[in-house]
Amino acid sequence: MATIQTFLDSIVNNLKRNFPELKTCVVLPGFMETTELLEVHQNTPGVFVTHVGNGEITHVETGESDITLQMAMYLLVVDQPGDADGIRNAVERERIAQELLTGLLVHMSNTAQRWDMAEAHPATAIESADVHGLTNNFVAHTKDWRLGTAVLARAADLYGGNDPISKLALWSITWEQKLRLGKREVSDTPPLVEPTLPEPPVVNFEPKIPDGQGGFTSLNN
Repeated sequence: MATIQTFLDSIVNNLKRNFPELKTCVVLPGFMETTELLEVHQNTPGVFVTHVGNGEITHVETGESDITLQMAMYLLVVDQPGDADGIRNAVERERIAQELLTGLLVHMSNTAQRWDMAEAHPATAIESADVHGLTNNFVAHTKDWRLGTAVLARAADLYGGNDPISKLALWSITWEQKLRLGKREVSDTPPLVEPTLPEPPVVNFEPKIPDGQGGFTSLNN
């Protein structure tokens, strides 16, 4: 049975396989609490996936429910000019960020993306936004979940919150995706089979009339 956590893990595994250039690709909740921010910034480009809310819920005939998940992933690229394999400058940083952003958007939209899960409907309503400006303080947008508290707070975890760094590219990709959850109800009663009645025998009848000579003649002649 699918869960939201297995869905998140499946997204990460799919991205790792299709974007080997990523140095970090993880489910974001729980990761930042166990990882130093400096370590995060030293291992970019990185993608961080999270589930930030739910929308419409529809009950289906099988007893399961289709739940619309509100999803976000963050693309983070940080300058590391001192590292041998680090990103040297702002120009290289932005080039890498734009190439990866384009690749991610195409990957999500052109393949009716289900992240290798039969329980997932295709990703829809895919949008992206440059959230680097959040390093200069932000106010949550109460009418749009894409700029709501959860999305902005998770972004703040990545750029440093109250002590932000400036030499980075940070993009959010947000989308909605229905996921079928719950236990499928399977009846123990076999399906009703209508009885099959035998076909009635076919009787060939040939009508005849008296021929006036003590015999009969067929009407078909």
